[in-house]
Amino acid sequence: MSLLRCLISLVVLLFVTLLSGLAGVLLRYVAPLKKFIVSEIFSFVKKNASRMSQTEREALEAGESSDLEGGIFVGEPRWDEFFSSKKQKFSPEEKAFFDGPVCDLCEMIDDWKISETRKIPEEIWQFLRENGFFGIIIPKKYGGLQFSAYAHSAIVGKIATRSLTVAMVVMVPNSLGPAELLLHSGTDEQKKYYLPRLARGREIPCFALTEPEAGCDAAGGKSFGIVCYGDYQGKRVLGMRLTWDKRYITLLPVATVMGLAFKLYDPDHLLPNKERVGENDFLGITLALIPTDHPGVIRGRLHLPAGVEALPNGPTKGNDVFVPLSWIIGGEAHAGKGWKMLMECLSVGRMISLPAVSVAGAKLLCFLSGSYARVRKQFNQPIGYFGGVAEKLAYMAAHTYAIDALRTAGTAAVDDGKKPSVLSAIAKYAATEKLSAVAANACDVHGGRAVMKGPSNLIDAKDTTTRMARAVEGSNAVARGLIIYGQGLFRCHPFLKREIDIIRSLDGIDTHGVFAGILRDHARYARGLPWRALFRSLLNGRLSWGPIMEKRRKVARYMKHINRLAASFAFISEAAYMALGSGIKREEMLSGRLADMVSSLTIAMATIKKWRDDGSPDNDLPLVELACDDLLFDAEEALHEFLRNFGAVSPMRKMLAWLCRGIVLPYGRVLEKTSDSAKTAAAGILLAHSPARDRLIQGVYVPKNENQFAALLSRAFDLEDDATPIRAVLRKAVKEKVIFHENDYEKAAAESLLDASDVLTMIESDYFVILVNQADDFDPAEIVRG
Repeated sequence: MSLLRCLISLVVLLFVTLLSGLAGVLLRYVAPLKKFIVSEIFSFVKKNASRMSQTEREALEAGESSDLEGGIFVGEPRWDEFFSSKKQKFSPEEKAFFDGPVCDLCEMIDDWKISETRKIPEEIWQFLRENGFFGIIIPKKYGGLQFSAYAHSAIVGKIATRSLTVAMVVMVPNSLGPAELLLHSGTDEQKKYYLPRLARGREIPCFALTEPEAGCDAAGGKSFGIVCYGDYQGKRVLGMRLTWDKRYITLLPVATVMGLAFKLYDPDHLLPNKERVGENDFLGITLALIPTDHPGVIRGRLHLPAGVEALPNGPTKGNDVFVPLSWIIGGEAHAGKGWKMLMECLSVGRMISLPAVSVAGAKLLCFLSGSYARVRKQFNQPIGYFGGVAEKLAYMAAHTYAIDALRTAGTAAVDDGKKPSVLSAIAKYAATEKLSAVAANACDVHGGRAVMKGPSNLIDAKDTTTRMARAVEGSNAVARGLIIYGQGLFRCHPFLKREIDIIRSLDGIDTHGVFAGILRDHARYARGLPWRALFRSLLNGRLSWGPIMEKRRKVARYMKHINRLAASFAFISEAAYMALGSGIKREEMLSGRLADMVSSLTIAMATIKKWRDDGSPDNDLPLVELACDDLLFDAEEALHEFLRNFGAVSPMRKMLAWLCRGIVLPYGRVLEKTSDSAKTAAAGILLAHSPARDRLIQGVYVPKNENQFAALLSRAFDLEDDATPIRAVLRKAVKEKVIFHENDYEKAAAESLLDASDVLTMIESDYFVILVNQADDFDPAEIVRG
């Protein structure tokens, strides 16, 4: 049936190609027909473009694409460009900071005490200030550290393996906040005043965007400002009267300066040179810096973020608060340009912050779960060797490897000077979703210990905070279709943005010159997409560029399927847009599946790049295999589900979906999940010391204080290497009835089965195993006091 559908689709494709070729000839020589067709298409594109709000248009135009996801959107992964980028490394200064102050900070942290007291100790705040943690992204000339995005991500991640609360205190001032906005848009005066103070922690920043009735939809916000004259410091100055109601503002309770987003209006035309947007003299969304002790700024109440209750967070309000116009970030020239400023900064900050803490959380969970599964025994064997537990460990390791690869690919794009808006959305979405899966698997591995709160339960905090990671900086439900696919299509499509830009610039003017030329190129591009998709699907990606560069057959096979699925994605995306126009953004379940497809292919490419950057080690191949098998299976499944649901609406769409299926899935779905043997090999990486394990959990900080659970578990895991062969000797002796039980070390030594060092090793191993197997318990009075 699949091949018959493919044959019918091929006949239809031939007919459509011939018909489009004939149409091209007619359009070239029949001027009235050409004018009519171009005008109709112009009207169609204009109609779709006019449906965009100003904020939506600015969001779509913000940032740029990278070589990673950009090639997938056009159906031609850019292997050469992507592989040519160098592996990221620390500079000597960054390495010294990472191994020095960062480790010192990690050793200071007691996350259980922080969570119980709901307070970050003052000595930690002071250490952060003195060592420049608030100025990671600020240039040295302003007193900052001016580190790379790669170092920034690694620093935040390492801190997050000890405390997500402290990591977010460092993350927020260096992510989407006043410092980032000032660097890109601030006036010289604002930079000179604020940046040195921010770098040394003399000013603690926060940013107020979210409102009770508007989250990621800034256009729906009700906070506003009116341009007017007022009194400030005894002088009459031009300024704004602001009214706002914001919530979920991280660091607000301790902040000294607040970034504020609001709609700005100029009813008296006091800014005559500013462009108006729509009616009511609306200038656009604007950003301002406001000292939190300014008269009229209301704060004081607290939110309690789940899992990080000690993280300062709260709401703020203001009613008719007058501030000078000079407090606008960038000054009067940037009045009304705030949304674009936010989107461009978010494309950088979102690439670093949440992916960093998500990857760190996943690495910590891999370290904890692999170590625990090795030392925890049932029926005289480590639980990690049970198939059910091994499968959980395998997926934990593979997911962690994949999102770490995506994180480093993203920071490389930022360090290359890009503002990767689409890649950052993919990274945030994928990293937080995969972290959720890793946390769920970790709970299964640890069993009852994972639900008993206490200083030795490091699983509970990570499992709880995954919900927060998925919700902040744009919930994943929204980011999936609107940002990853919607913005990705707009930024990466070779003609769509150019066509819309021409419509805006030539509206009301004869368009038969420039627009017709771009339209001709677009038609030629669209005509080639189904043929490329068909041939790559029939050949399963063979004879396409990229895989021939790779000598390992398994890895080359993945590259072939990435090429095949990318060609299918580009064709299906083009067909869906031609059929639905901008209406596809309203069918979020459909666009979400396309987003899933491009996300999976992007992560698979990053995974292969990471493996090559690490020197193509054989012992990492189980992780690459499991990650790529899972990602490509999901991509093909998303393609299948898209076609199935696209055709369920109307007979016309059903026919189009049927024909498209014959082109992109001529053999049906051909990919399968990973074999059990591959899962066992991947799980084994977490269960024993190896270079592959060291690479996977690199960046996890293990405290030196053995009163900390992570240190106890690490010591117990280390001792297993020495204890395992000794235990085998003891089991054999029990079986031969030389001794009565495995723990009879005195008898075993008397029988010359063990020497003194062996006995000490077993006693020490047993001691640490007992400690790590204990669950926390409390005196009832202690719980009441808490």
